[in-house]
Amino acid sequence: MSTQESLEFDAEWDRITDLAVAEAQLHAHTEPSCRFCDNANGATAKAAATAAVKRDLAWWDEAVTWLAQLPSGFEFTADDLVAGCGKPWGSPNQIGARLRSWSFANAIHPVGVAEAGRAESHGRLLRLWAVA
Repeated sequence: MSTQESLEFDAEWDRITDLAVAEAQLHAHTEPSCRFCDNANGATAKAAATAAVKRDLAWWDEAVTWLAQLPSGFEFTADDLVAGCGKPWGSPNQIGARLRSWSFANAIHPVGVAEAGRAESHGRLLRLWAVA
């Protein structure tokens, strides 16, 4: 493959794998509502996933109470939220969805990363949040 062909391939690959850009319909379907078409770009798919993950409404309410008692500027991770409210019933994805919804509401903002403290996290890096 020549250098020009390689550059063209890279450009085309970047174009077709960019989830922020909605593509024309790439498949055939007959249903009035198509999940693929509804989630054709990354931002739409992420928002739909955040909305769909709400299962333990009592936990979501408890998390709101937990956040409200924190002072402005207080820094925390998802581990701190779990320590304060426990794990939600159902999907653990609710933890990230709750943080994401707070971020969109400008209640918190990212300030860095910190190492996870829970044993099951195996020391991975977590986003460090600050209360707005």
